[in-house]
Amino acid sequence: MKISTIIISSGLLISHFSFSQNSEVPSTRVESKKIQAGLTLASGMLFTNFETSHVEKDGLGSFFGLGFGANISLMKNIGIYSGLEFHFERFGYKPTNVFDFNYDYNDKEILRKGDEDVPQGTMEMQSRRQNTVAVNIPIMLIFRTDMIGYFRYFGKFGLRNSILMRQRVTDTGVSSENPAVTTKLEGMRAKNDLFFMRSSAGIAAGAEWNFASSTSLSFEAGFYYGFSPVFSGFGKSDRNNSSLYVIDEGTTVYRSFKANQSVFEIKAILLF
Repeated sequence: MKISTIIISSGLLISHFSFSQNSEVPSTRVESKKIQAGLTLASGMLFTNFETSHVEKDGLGSFFGLGFGANISLMKNIGIYSGLEFHFERFGYKPTNVFDFNYDYNDKEILRKGDEDVPQGTMEMQSRRQNTVAVNIPIMLIFRTDMIGYFRYFGKFGLRNSILMRQRVTDTGVSSENPAVTTKLEGMRAKNDLFFMRSSAGIAAGAEWNFASSTSLSFEAGFYYGFSPVFSGFGKSDRNNSSLYVIDEGTTVYRSFKANQSVFEIKAILLF
């Protein structure tokens, strides 16, 4: 009877110890990993701030992003986050009542001041929707807590850099080809209208859930203030990139805008 009791008690202790060890192993594995890498999924809002009274934003912009991200540990609770993410962005703007903006075009090409092509038509623009594809490369410091059960919490701060890969615009207005009705020109190419690289600085915070072995799922929210220009034609040396113009007392005057763009982002990362 005593022997049976000892065997049963020993079995229960071994089972309890094994279960406790197994429940701790995944979190231990995650904490000890030097590199966590995986897939990212992001979405958010774009806030375009114009430093002019000639145009204004037309509602909030938005974006959807997916790609690859990695946490690289420098110390136990400090690391670097970076990655390569493709962002599909939409934002709009429209003229105020100060000016009527026009541009010349050929088929799907919006002509610039420096172009010598003969225009097919002229558009009096009432609103514009920008559609861009950009490669986003974040470089951020990450500060993490120790694992608390299956969770740990983190904060990030650093830079969010975007390289423009593709841009198209959809314009609503009155075209000289059909001045009697409001026209929408879709998929127009505005070459060099946007600056090829944009940067912003910001912070983010979130939580990482270690749900299986060394696999984790993290969620974060962040805000990034854009300090680089959105449009390429804001400087005098780049005015040949300008495509929008006004007629001032019979003279064609090209206009360019200075603006920056801030971002609110929600991101999920599946880390392995």
